Amino acid sequence: MAISTDEISRMSEAEVIRLRNENRMWSQTLRRASQALVNRRMAHEISYEEYSASRQVGREDRAECDRRAMILSR
Repeated sequence: MAISTDEISRMSEAEVIRLRNENRMWSQTLRRASQALVNRRMAHEISYEEYSASRQVGREDRAECDRRAMILSR
């Protein structure tokens, strides 16, 4: 779900706080998933190709999470 600054400006303070908390939880989940992926690769449980593809998806998710955090902090 993409969030725009226009949508945020129409939300109540409670809704914005809820979205910030959800985004923080998502950020923590992304960090844990990234670490687990590295651990799986280091243990040779997954191939380099699978690791690379998963890292790309992780980078895209991280970029979206960071974009949302920036919008919500304004």
